[in-house]
Amino acid sequence: MACLPSSSKCEWQEIRIFVEHLNETTSSNFVHKRCLDIEIRDSKQPEVLCSDRERELTIERKTFLWPPEYAVNAGVKARIYAAELFGVEGDQMATT
Repeated sequence: MACLPSSSKCEWQEIRIFVEHLNETTSSNFVHKRCLDIEIRDSKQPEVLCSDRERELTIERKTFLWPPEYAVNAGVKARIYAAELFGVEGDQMATT
């Protein structure tokens, strides 16, 4: 099985669970709008564009394989960015 994402289909199904979790933990209401990497093929794009009434959120899906500590450190950074973006305190964010 290849580890590379498909170049012919939107990755929304793989990202949807993350957005649902984000909405639940931050009381936001982001919904899928567009698959940017499929619609805009002449330059690199994030996978999806989501929006709520006031904001837009682009998501680039990544897979971390090695070393295991890297994923932990990246997760910490993601929680920090989410806290800054949504004003959510660290104890309100998932730690998985």
